[in-house]
Amino acid sequence: MGPTWMMMLMLLGGGGSGNDLIDYVDTNSYWALQSVEVTVPAMKAQLAAPDAKAAAALAQELIGDDEAKIKAATVKLKQLGLAAMPHLEKAVGDAQGKPEKAARVQNLISQIYADLQGPSVRRLMAIRTLGELKKRDALASLKPLLKSKALFEAEYAAASISAIEGKAFKRPGLSLKERMKDVSLLPAGCGVVGQLTLPPGKPVDIAKMIKAMGNMGGGQNPKQMLGQLTSMLTMAAGHVGNVRIDAVTLGLADDVGDNTGFVVIIARGKYNTKALRELLIQASRSETETINNTEVFKPDREFAIFLPSSDRLVMIGGPRKAQKPVAQMIAAVKAGKGAVTADSEMGKLIKTVDTTSPIWAAAKMSDTYRQASILAPFDTMTLTSKIAKNVQNFKLVATGTDAEKVAQAVKEFDGHMAEGRQELTKQAQRMPMFKPMAEFVNSIKAKADGAKVTVTASMKGGSPVMGILMPMMGMRSSHAVEVDGAAEAPAVQDDHAGHNH
Repeated sequence: MGPTWMMMLMLLGGGGSGNDLIDYVDTNSYWALQSVEVTVPAMKAQLAAPDAKAAAALAQELIGDDEAKIKAATVKLKQLGLAAMPHLEKAVGDAQGKPEKAARVQNLISQIYADLQGPSVRRLMAIRTLGELKKRDALASLKPLLKSKALFEAEYAAASISAIEGKAFKRPGLSLKERMKDVSLLPAGCGVVGQLTLPPGKPVDIAKMIKAMGNMGGGQNPKQMLGQLTSMLTMAAGHVGNVRIDAVTLGLADDVGDNTGFVVIIARGKYNTKALRELLIQASRSETETINNTEVFKPDREFAIFLPSSDRLVMIGGPRKAQKPVAQMIAAVKAGKGAVTADSEMGKLIKTVDTTSPIWAAAKMSDTYRQASILAPFDTMTLTSKIAKNVQNFKLVATGTDAEKVAQAVKEFDGHMAEGRQELTKQAQRMPMFKPMAEFVNSIKAKADGAKVTVTASMKGGSPVMGILMPMMGMRSSHAVEVDGAAEAPAVQDDHAGHNH
């Protein structure tokens, strides 16, 4: 994991409240990358209809000798995007015999193709920036956008208008009813079902958060960290546009092994299906297959992805030789129902869980799961979480029938936790960024009451995302993997062509 990705995880753990990709893009750093001033007139210019007729003249300026005009032309041509292509291609021909100028044009063509969603992202950033500037003369440009059909634009305009007028604005979220629909789509054979819900978010003050991190960044210059993060996220948004995640639902097979089992992930939110489809097609190893009139992308032999709508994405993974429920999931999405019904065994267990929790899960112990000694005494496990005063609290309840075996499992669990605490404490001393993980692991407590065990844990920073990521990262160094305060069986190692799973 590169330092910028680690930095992103730390920011989320620090309480990042955004659930849009561009919520984590710093306004000033973004416009500095675009060579645009952060002013109301400059933002209005970003929202003006692109003048395709001007592209011919701009392309010719690109192969001129005036550096100021070249720089200005480059910015404007990027804004035009694909509309500028015919004129740029002509400019390449006009620059024959002048390799430096031809290369300059070719480089811009490559940038535009790599940043096809850049113009839509720039518009969203401009709308957001006008709200942050809070100047009333921006209202005339924002109000017409309330009727925009472009993805996210009307909502971003409403948020900025509210900010300028001093009114509260709450981003739309996903209802419990809609979230539970995704649970019902899961296939038969799930031993674990869980869900992560992200509350309606808002733009995050990334610069402030990086400053507050202090030496958590490992001594890296805060300004440099901010620039790296902005560049990384801008590049990602240029490929797929803005992406929103409201909830992620997961189903894990009850029979996991070298050649068996699956995981199903259903992501709900908003995204540009065309942009993501193009990205999947361009993926160097991506293959496609049509199943039940649905296009299925297969980046490798272990994962399949299909895009049923602009608010739902489904991914199915598993060992290469495993039978994966791709066709079942396609049929379930089309029918609006799968195998996890209210009267199914898993459905009945889920009824005992507080599904309003930001993170919740339910697990039925199968014979495969019980191969891990720490899980052997249990029949079911349930996980819930609550956020209070920027602290996320977890509670896992595991039930069995043999109190003596349960007590032995708790003893084994405590041993694993002791090893994990010791290792993470060492890591935190060497790398301050591991301190939140060490604090999380140190908070884990297990208490047995006959054949029932309650495991509790807490994590500072009310980010549901880090409620999933931090335990997974923090417990890698121990012999057992700790997920949100729950012991999980050691992963089965299956070496497929050099890939461990």
